[in-house]
Amino acid sequence: MSAAEIQIDHPQQRTYELTPKHTATGFGTSMDLDPNTATQVLRTALPDDNRKTLWGYHNGTVYRFMHNNETPGAWHGYPTEECAPTSVLRQWRTDGVITNAQYKKMLLRPQRAL
Repeated sequence: MSAAEIQIDHPQQRTYELTPKHTATGFGTSMDLDPNTATQVLRTALPDDNRKTLWGYHNGTVYRFMHNNETPGAWHGYPTEECAPTSVLRQWRTDGVITNAQYKKMLLRPQRAL
């Protein structure tokens, strides 16, 4: 079992690492959280149905985290306007992370192209 697979089930073992891709000078979406906050969001993030991506929510923003292939055991992430999987949205609604109105609004967000 890989480190990422183990960390899916053991959130407190998840480690956030900022990658150059997600900095102000990188080519990806810039991470807008400091490393400590990003780690907190990562550790409460929920996996998608394929258990490859973790989805977090903080102060009205959805974050997508992926395992960092360059550093085993580390994750990188970024804020996104993408729609988190319905299973994640439902769990957030059940857990009180988002309201029913937020749930319905998030369902209208664009899906990630496969």
